[in-house]
Amino acid sequence: MAQSKKWKESRRAFWRSMRNGWQIYKKSKIGLVGLGIILMFVIMAVFAPFLTPYTPYYTAPSVDIIRGDIYNVSLQNSQSWDYPPVGIMNYVTAPGANINLTAVMIYNSQGMAQVFPVGYNYSSQKILQIYLKSPINYSIPRGITSLYETGTYMSSFSNANTYIANSSKDFYIFDSNLKVYRNYSLPFTIEYKSIFYNNPFIMPSVGQYSLISFSHANQTILYIFYNRQLNYFGMLQPIHLNPLAKLYINTSSDVINSPLIYLNPNDITNGYLNTSEIIIPTNDSLEAYGFNIKMNAGYEALGYNVPSNVSKTYLNWKVNYTDNGGKSFRLISLTFGYDWGDSPGIQSTVVVGTDTNEIIGYSRSDGKMVYDNYFVISNPTLRDYKLESLYPTQGGLIFAYASLGDRSIIASVKPSTGKVQSNGTFYNVLEGKMNSIPTYDVGSSRYITSTTAGDVYLLQPNMKINQTFSILGGMRTPINGLGNVLSYTSQMGYYYGTITNSGKLYLQETIGTNIAPLPPGKYPSGNTYILGTDAYGRDIWTWLVYGARAELVVGIVAAISSVLLGTFLGLISGFYGGWVDSLLMRITDIFLSLPGLVIMLILAASLGPNIWNIIFVIAILSWSGITRIIRAQVLSLKSRAFIDAARISGASKYRLMMVHIFPNVLPLTFLYMSFGVSGAIITEAALAFLGMGDPHAVTWGMMLQYLWTTGHVLDAPWWLLPPGIAITLLSLAFYLVGRAFDEVINPRLRRR
Repeated sequence: MAQSKKWKESRRAFWRSMRNGWQIYKKSKIGLVGLGIILMFVIMAVFAPFLTPYTPYYTAPSVDIIRGDIYNVSLQNSQSWDYPPVGIMNYVTAPGANINLTAVMIYNSQGMAQVFPVGYNYSSQKILQIYLKSPINYSIPRGITSLYETGTYMSSFSNANTYIANSSKDFYIFDSNLKVYRNYSLPFTIEYKSIFYNNPFIMPSVGQYSLISFSHANQTILYIFYNRQLNYFGMLQPIHLNPLAKLYINTSSDVINSPLIYLNPNDITNGYLNTSEIIIPTNDSLEAYGFNIKMNAGYEALGYNVPSNVSKTYLNWKVNYTDNGGKSFRLISLTFGYDWGDSPGIQSTVVVGTDTNEIIGYSRSDGKMVYDNYFVISNPTLRDYKLESLYPTQGGLIFAYASLGDRSIIASVKPSTGKVQSNGTFYNVLEGKMNSIPTYDVGSSRYITSTTAGDVYLLQPNMKINQTFSILGGMRTPINGLGNVLSYTSQMGYYYGTITNSGKLYLQETIGTNIAPLPPGKYPSGNTYILGTDAYGRDIWTWLVYGARAELVVGIVAAISSVLLGTFLGLISGFYGGWVDSLLMRITDIFLSLPGLVIMLILAASLGPNIWNIIFVIAILSWSGITRIIRAQVLSLKSRAFIDAARISGASKYRLMMVHIFPNVLPLTFLYMSFGVSGAIITEAALAFLGMGDPHAVTWGMMLQYLWTTGHVLDAPWWLLPPGIAITLLSLAFYLVGRAFDEVINPRLRRR
């Protein structure tokens, strides 16, 4: 009962002290101003989702930030078109002529196809821009699930493009009018397929051949076509009206992924095209089947390597799914990789992605394991990601995709080691899951892909984002690379296409001019950017509002951590004295003499760019000043009469320190904590500006860092001023609160 009464009295005393303190505090005008500014930023942080229509990861749509060629057309029967559009190129041209986009085709599984011829207009800037003419309607077999343009001569067709397509159980070859030229019925329902032909967007071209495989259960059928025709004494001579070969392969267990097809047109020995393989992933092993293509010697004098037949397949090598430690894994993806020293088309390594997040390389020639490494990126805050797929690229690297919740991680992997390049730093995090195969944009030498968030990314080989495009209204289908257009300036422009949720065929050029950062205003998309955008199309107002969260967390947590540590050490040092005092003060002197910014930069670089690492760095280097101040106050309190009285009455050392001394130094702790918040906010901004901030955090310091690195310091005041003013205001607010609080705890200041 007595204890309860004592506790109630303590609470009354506390609240009485708080009321008295507030009566004194509110007389300070600068204190009220500081408190009002802090309250404003707290409201911004708490109600950020309601104060801006965008998220921090929002980027302005390409119609706002890209001045390039954009074209869209509303489709008839708009709900029927659910496959990505196909680009048709003029491959059949005179030697040396440019390969241009000539038409765009859409199709569906109901047997409908439309081909839109591409027309050209010169813009006022003398740039060639495209438009779509009225579509030509075609009927194709029902149930088609995929359709590709071959881009090469197929069989006996002259001066015409041909197409390959498949349904669930049939494989088709179409002529240039989308008529069925060949129809091959399969003995099973297709589960997996693999296509290897003259595709400049995915892998080095081997234009003489088209190879298509289909798999189901433990069966695989491989079709091999020879595409070229001979100009024999002025007359085109068709070589093969039918497939050069149709090979049947029965694997030891069921196929679980698309096979890899390898063809080396340069390895011709004793009249045979050797070292050709199809590598098939099954339930428990990777199986490589070789085959040889016999050359017809009769055409060698004319300069042609013409095949005559293909040998049966034979098992070249087989490896079970076990890693270096002997543990079993499940294969989830496989691709080819070749080292930088290899010639294009000579894939020396079969690279496998596993369900254990490993990337394993096998020698293509004999199946021996070359390496076994985990898929690791350098950011320790990104955990629990799952490796999903691997893709080959034009430059020899491997494009790796991993999922992380509703986000994607894409990374550049070196095929000779299986490691993410530059110690795991060549990666990017994208909103949404990747939903299109990365394709090579020959116009910009970049890779293009899209995500389920409706964004399209143009990526450099090291996975740095070169440009971001947003499809207004979202994409019903993934994007598809459509091809090139020769511009007035003799540069190749590359287009991608998609069918939008609103039923439009949407085309966009990828090498248009990026005009961001955008000044404040309303733009073609209908969006209004109150404070404009940055160079990446991100809304400045959104980053300013959401950045308040990070700044308040950094400032308050770092200040509390450093002040509590300083208070504790100052209390111990001043109270106990002797060797404890000497030891703690020498450590304090060392920290006071350290070059703070330099040490912070070193620690931030070694610990990694993470917001909590930055808080730790600020806290660990900011406690020494408060330690000396608290120690001096404790030494003063120890010599006062009320401490002597408590000691004589039998109070223990712990009670003297925690009950009689600590409450009297606590006001100083609060005072210096308010000053410490200002220092922490400014320090975080400085570290971020110098490149040591968390690139995945939304902070005002990172806004300034992006401003500096993109070179817009002098020409984008709408980007420069908001974070600078916000940092100044919030730091000033805590300083003013500290000044007002100083008057509360120091009566002599109130009398002046």
